[in-house]
Amino acid sequence: SKIGSTIVIDRMTADGARLPSEIQTSWGMVSTDTQWSRLLNFSPSLPLWPEQLSTTWAKQFNTKYSIAGYSGSQMNWQEYMSVQGWEKITVPAGEFVALRFQTLINYESDDPNKVDCIRKETVWFAPQIGRWVAREASGSYQIQGQIGAVILEGSYQWQLSSYK
Repeated sequence: SKIGSTIVIDRMTADGARLPSEIQTSWGMVSTDTQWSRLLNFSPSLPLWPEQLSTTWAKQFNTKYSIAGYSGSQMNWQEYMSVQGWEKITVPAGEFVALRFQTLINYESDDPNKVDCIRKETVWFAPQIGRWVAREASGSYQIQGQIGAVILEGSYQWQLSSYK
C-alpha cells in the first residue's frame, strides 16, 4: 500500500498473522527495515539495492538507526554497497536474471559491550519483480576489553519461495 510518498509493504505469516511492515520513504529507500532480529528505523533512509543497476556502481552511506520502541537512542550505521555483476539464478520461486551486490556494514551496537560490529551481505536483486530473490548474511563483533577475540554471529541464507 502507499500513503503519500511512503510505501508500506505489509507482511503476514502463512496462517495470516500480521508481521511488522517494511516502510520505504520512496521506492527502494528503506526507513523501517524488517530483515533484522529487531525492527530497525533508519534516518535518513538507506537503499535496499543499488541506486544504479550498473556493474560498476558502488557507494558508501552513513546514517543513524534506532530500534523500534527505543527511538530515544540513535546509533551510527555505515554501509558500503558494491555491485558484483549480473547472474542467472534459480530459487524455489523460479529462474531470474539478478544483479548481485554486496553490502559491508559497520554499526554501533545498542549493547555497549559489543564493539567492531560488522555485517556482510550478498544479495541477488531481480529487477523484473523489484525485490531480492536470494540473500546471504553473516556478521561478527568483539567484546569490549577482550583483545583479539572475534565472535561470529549467525550466518543466514534466504531464497524467495513465491511471489504475487
